[in-house]
Amino acid sequence: MLSDLRLAARMLRKSPGFTAAAVLALAIGIGASAAIFSVLDAVVYRPLPFPEPSRLARIYQVSDTGEDANWPPADYLDLAAETRAFSPVAAWYDFDSNLATPEGAERVAVAAITQSFFGTLGVRPAIGRDFAPGEDLDGVERMAVVGQGFFRRVLRGDPGAIGRTVTLNGRPVRVIGVLPEGFRFPELPSVDVFVPVRIDADDRRNRGSHYFRTFGRLAPGASLAQAQAELRLILRRIAGRDPSQHAGWSVRAAGLGSELARPVSGPLHLLLGAVVLLLLVACASVAGLLLARGAARQREIAIRLAIGAGRARIVRQLLVEALLLSALGAAVGLCVAPWATQALLAFAPSRLPRLDEVRVDARVAAFGVAVSLASAAIAGLWPALATSRTNLADALKDAAQGTAGASRSRARRTLVVAEIALALVLVVGAGLLLRSFRRALEVPIGFDAGDVLSATVGVPFGRWETGKPYAEFFLRLVERISALPGVTSAAATTLVPMDVSGELGNGIHVEGHPQPPPGHFDQAQLTWVTPGYFRTLRIPLVRGRLFDAREAWRTAPAVVVNEAFVRRYLAGEEPVGARLRIYNGRWDDRADQWSWTIVGVVADAREWGAEHDTRPEIFIDVAQQPSLSMTLVVRTAGNARAAVPALRGALASIDPSLALARVQTLEELLAASFTARRFQALLVSLFGAVALALAALGLYGVVAQSVVQRTREFGVRMALGAQRSDVLAMVVGQGLRLACGGVLGGFAVSLVTTRALQGALFGVSFLDPPTYAAVAALLAAAAGAASWIPARRATRVDPAIALRSE
Repeated sequence: MLSDLRLAARMLRKSPGFTAAAVLALAIGIGASAAIFSVLDAVVYRPLPFPEPSRLARIYQVSDTGEDANWPPADYLDLAAETRAFSPVAAWYDFDSNLATPEGAERVAVAAITQSFFGTLGVRPAIGRDFAPGEDLDGVERMAVVGQGFFRRVLRGDPGAIGRTVTLNGRPVRVIGVLPEGFRFPELPSVDVFVPVRIDADDRRNRGSHYFRTFGRLAPGASLAQAQAELRLILRRIAGRDPSQHAGWSVRAAGLGSELARPVSGPLHLLLGAVVLLLLVACASVAGLLLARGAARQREIAIRLAIGAGRARIVRQLLVEALLLSALGAAVGLCVAPWATQALLAFAPSRLPRLDEVRVDARVAAFGVAVSLASAAIAGLWPALATSRTNLADALKDAAQGTAGASRSRARRTLVVAEIALALVLVVGAGLLLRSFRRALEVPIGFDAGDVLSATVGVPFGRWETGKPYAEFFLRLVERISALPGVTSAAATTLVPMDVSGELGNGIHVEGHPQPPPGHFDQAQLTWVTPGYFRTLRIPLVRGRLFDAREAWRTAPAVVVNEAFVRRYLAGEEPVGARLRIYNGRWDDRADQWSWTIVGVVADAREWGAEHDTRPEIFIDVAQQPSLSMTLVVRTAGNARAAVPALRGALASIDPSLALARVQTLEELLAASFTARRFQALLVSLFGAVALALAALGLYGVVAQSVVQRTREFGVRMALGAQRSDVLAMVVGQGLRLACGGVLGGFAVSLVTTRALQGALFGVSFLDPPTYAAVAALLAAAAGAASWIPARRATRVDPAIALRSE
């Protein structure tokens, strides 16, 4: 083997052009595969960084419509008390908080967790202690466990800071512990402060507000199937205590790691499939190069066979050369993989989980080695077998048209057809994704995102005893911002377009319509706004009126709805003047169950993204019902980002203890909503372009070799009167015939494989005729260009020289 390796190294060193081309082709395929695998490994395959991660499970309640939901506090408490399959369970919800610092207020992400949270994960603080039993109840001293980032940035990394207080939302909070370096809960990647949930008497009765995100650790000996069966029994007992809240509901448990990866597993495996196709094209390209090299070495191989070398010995030597090529390609590819991975992450959707864990490590290197071995086998075996079948008599007489040469030519043509077919599959996929991306961009979103800045402001709960001061605060802030230079209009809302963090679905009932059965409610999105919201986003009024001075605190309850609400619940009826009730935990006739009057209808706005249907939405004026947290939307006369300092100043002039959070323009939010689709389309298009280039180079090589072999034929033809245009058409036609074979084969494969893309497409079928026609034209153009250069060379053959050389 060492002798074979030394010989292979000498042979490759003697052909630097061939070696560089083969190594580059394999490096592209192996490096791209390693980069995609590094993301897939961190996000999907790698276990969560906690003890015994396979025993961690996410626990959902499932609504009667089949949607996963969180747990109400009272239901969670029953679950924690009754379960035996989980030991223990935990819950959390997250929010933003105002942190007081010497430089002023800033917004930090905070998670409110049950006392069992870190114990369920199997994590202990590196400094200080965890929350003790009972410290997640109301009335207990406020305390926090913080991450390393907060510890270094705010507490200056001082271990003596344990016991120190920080001010969150105007209240002192004592830091009791610091989490280990690198700790991140995957569903809370930006949270660095953890506080107890503070369960009170209202929470113990609350079975209608689903906001406790719940997970658990399977008890020793318990399986997920056993836990699922127990959960159904527990939910049945809970439903017996309050049937109106749980009619039609069920429960579901699934592995925590698999649940995190579920939304992105399909798209990432799609990219891995695309890069595997690219690798196969690269292998076919290298196999073609090895066949051509075998033709050049035909005399050498024949001599070795003639002096006693066995065919197995020749095959082994050629396979070692292919293995060495593949190893060099893997080395180059793995060296480039870290940069390719960073480029991938730069374009990856920000909501992709566990991105901070993506790296090119030993697992990725092992994957690269495995891919290189497979590539060596795929690219080297057929050429080795074909080359070892050399015809001794023809080779020793140096006959260019021997049987072995014809066999290799057929093999190269077959490989080129396969390359073109595989490249076509990739290019068709890229075309479908690009068409889908374009269709999504063309969808009218229903509002004007240009020159609009958004920023969230939250007022601490309990600052005022009634809701009216909260409403007055936001109205005064909007008025102050509207008066700033360069601001054309301003408003506040609880749901910013393209940002679903403010989403709040509620049960509703239109008066005069049949009462729904217990537990089954009509649903609508509730969005609180200040009066200038529709003008700021330029959402047109369709019917009725917008909010004005008639809307005041607790008087004449009025709402505005969108057209989707009218289509769903008031089709064929006059919406203006219709009355509805909003579900507040249970249906009854209490005085605080307001009856709201619809005063206006506005056009639909695709606030959940251009690819999602508009949902029924109800807009409530904050002057009538307040919100603790709202997002400012500010339209400016120029660069929206330039207004940020002025916004901070306006907020500080009213309340310096509050800070802006999630400052971004609506154009940035809109662009972010297309990130996942852009990411897929960009990568598959890149892979398709590389595969097309490799296929075109393979076709060029086959046609060029054919021109060399047919030099005498072309000389005879031209001596007998053939025109240069005839020879040109003959050679180009040969390339186009090969391309047609690849196109037909590629289309047949595409009709099967692109069906898997249907879930990733928007507004386009996987059988989209324009895409297939455009790809066929592109491949025909590439084949024509690849054949043109050798065809021009063929037309320059001098008949006299060609005949004399024979």
